[in-house]
Amino acid sequence: MIYKSKFRSLCALLMLLLCPTLVFANQNTGPVIVTAVENWSGGDGLFVYTDQQTKTNPANCSYTGNYVTSSNIKDVFRTMLLSAHMAGKKVQFTIYSGGCGSSRPVIVAIKTLQ
Repeated sequence: MIYKSKFRSLCALLMLLLCPTLVFANQNTGPVIVTAVENWSGGDGLFVYTDQQTKTNPANCSYTGNYVTSSNIKDVFRTMLLSAHMAGKKVQFTIYSGGCGSSRPVIVAIKTLQ
């Protein structure tokens, strides 16, 4: 019985260490307004500035002044982001919990709001 309990504890610990996505889930921002979008030459991602005082940062990225889009975003993502920005509409972002991009929290999904 003692061995079975220790084995289960060891298995649970290994799952936490080997599968961090089970422990740390992506997080959604609240409704935000995009205040600026920036791109540097040669960069695939966009720097995204919002009206949030405190950025959603599940990966504990070192720079939290703005977000960055995932480098493999699609054109429809860019279109939604820029359309919402130009119209002054609120959006909700899903922020990646598994790492940072350019030391910033990474946007992996966008939802337009009214």
